[in-house]
Amino acid sequence: MENQWKQQTIGIAGCGGLGGNLIEDFLRLGMTHLVICDGDVFEPSNMDRQILCTKETMGKKKVDAARERAKKIAPDVTVEAYDVFVDENNGKELFRDCVLVVDALDSLEGRKVLRSVCKDLQIPMVHGAICDWSLEVGVLYPGDLFPMSAAITRREEHVLSFVPAICAGLEVAEAVKILRGEESSLRSRIRYMDLKTCDHFDLALQNEEAQ
Repeated sequence: MENQWKQQTIGIAGCGGLGGNLIEDFLRLGMTHLVICDGDVFEPSNMDRQILCTKETMGKKKVDAARERAKKIAPDVTVEAYDVFVDENNGKELFRDCVLVVDALDSLEGRKVLRSVCKDLQIPMVHGAICDWSLEVGVLYPGDLFPMSAAITRREEHVLSFVPAICAGLEVAEAVKILRGEESSLRSRIRYMDLKTCDHFDLALQNEEAQ
């Protein structure tokens, strides 16, 4: 069936700047089952870039705000929301039924954990990161090594409001290709983009079997 790919379960790690946009996009695409997690609450510093952060949600758990938003957009969608940060102990249980997980985290440490979880589950990880005018997007398969580049290590700080929306949109596009059984354009690669200059370049990921 044409829309059968929408019946698959996907995971989203993080409900902040990237995560809020990811959730919005997947809901409007018609995905029927999302697994989301984030152990944080909204604070004033989130207002400039996190779409789920409003005066009404200030101080609220991010996963609760995401769940409420989902009910307004697509009340029939199943949203499993967990008020936790993904770690080595809970990751496999959180995402055990997912066919892929989308990265909306804000630290290299968290992404390394998520990459390990996806490796254990043998599923792809769609990666995204943002900072200032810059973003990066890529798709890691279980054997791919996470690069230790300077761009990856930057945290989600001083981000212009449109950057997470663009980055999340690119992540969703790659996820949809995978869900539809198509080849990801960024399989085993990370694309870095500077939205101020429109410069970009790709980094091919090494495979652990080649080490």
